[in-house]
Amino acid sequence: MPTVEEIRNSPDEQPERVAARERPQDRRDAKVFLSIAKMFKKVEFVFAVPLIILIRVAQLFVLVIGPRLTEIIKLLARASSGEAGGGRRDNAHFQ
Repeated sequence: MPTVEEIRNSPDEQPERVAARERPQDRRDAKVFLSIAKMFKKVEFVFAVPLIILIRVAQLFVLVIGPRLTEIIKLLARASSGEAGGGRRDNAHFQ
């Protein structure tokens, strides 16, 4: 950010251009952020591992729950059609 004095000293120049001038302090600040960015890139793979595990757990959950959901839907369909015993639990399907 340009200071008020810098803007007053150069009224014809746009504030963006004044802000774009490099100052030694800006370079030091940038080095700190660049070193933080490099460190983050080194450990970035650590954040991918939980994401991969989460996706795999979701896949396995859908794989396991799928047959159960189809049985529940079939049970509800039988009960709504008025079939005798449609609402009763058939243990053969849930084992």
